[in-house]
Amino acid sequence: MENKIKYPLGTCTVAVHDSPHHADDVFCIACITILNPNARVIRTRNRTLLDNADFRIDVGGKYDPTTGDYDHHQEDFAEYHSSPNEYKFSKGPKLAGFGLIWRHFGKDIIEEILNKFSTIAGRSPWKTTDEELQFIFNSIDNGLVASVDALDNGEQKTYYLDTGFYRMPTIIKMIQNYNPCTWVEKYDTEYYFDNAVDLAKSYLEREVIKLYGQVKAKQPLLEKVKACEDGYLILEEYLPWSPIFTQCPQETKDIKMVIFPSSDGWMFQSPYFKFSTDKDRFSINMPNGERRRQRYPAPQKIWGKVNEQLTDITGIKDAVFVHSSGFIGACKTKESAIEMAHYIVNNQDT
Repeated sequence: MENKIKYPLGTCTVAVHDSPHHADDVFCIACITILNPNARVIRTRNRTLLDNADFRIDVGGKYDPTTGDYDHHQEDFAEYHSSPNEYKFSKGPKLAGFGLIWRHFGKDIIEEILNKFSTIAGRSPWKTTDEELQFIFNSIDNGLVASVDALDNGEQKTYYLDTGFYRMPTIIKMIQNYNPCTWVEKYDTEYYFDNAVDLAKSYLEREVIKLYGQVKAKQPLLEKVKACEDGYLILEEYLPWSPIFTQCPQETKDIKMVIFPSSDGWMFQSPYFKFSTDKDRFSINMPNGERRRQRYPAPQKIWGKVNEQLTDITGIKDAVFVHSSGFIGACKTKESAIEMAHYIVNNQDT
């Protein structure tokens, strides 16, 4: 008989532990109810109720996807995220409930979210290639799931506070804040748990859609980069361009500045590059603790300048601002934004 993973279909019952809730169990229920809105959720540690549930997540003392068990507290549990950097870590954080659910159902969850929102938008289904789906899955696993798991397993110092690899998303604190202050709040705890699950669902949905936008922008962006002969990448419509400089460093290495539209004008910004991508990246002395730097930051004399101030210094009309830290700026017209981009490249501080 084939050893199949149990799938949350129909009017199944899903058990998690009782109050207080954590980001781990909240995201687990968010995932399951995205796949099956009809799933019945119970929060208990009662052994009889657990045995009668179809799925046991973060409780039950066993990890076996064929029986619907996704606990990580047992002594012999040894499932880990992949290493964030092979030179520093032999493995990533240990999986918690969220990591186990994501491992087995993450791609289905992504496709369910994309189907839902393409329908809401009144468009044909949003499809991904296998490579694109894997990228979205990995990005969420690395950027969200591993952080939640690290905190739940008490590993945040190793993977976050000490190294910065897994940055604790503020969504974790927000979910924790949904535990009621029982001395002043009198609602049933399920009210707060349900609100926390809705928040986790919304957060996860927006992460998927953001990443879907990135993967679908990659090819048209690379085509524009390839056609760019002078190093000034001009986008007639906004596309999420920043990720391709990390994903495709060789293809984008000659781009000096990116010019793109905003809601009421045009922006200009130089892309970032990493100091190093090899094993020495984590041991070399980097200026001011930086790990990346802009290729062409704005000269300091125009940092924080606006309107006429900026025009007086640069001679470029329609200037709007340069950020006080110099990393980005805006003009009213595309032509002025292009001029400002050239000005920055040609006036680097020494």
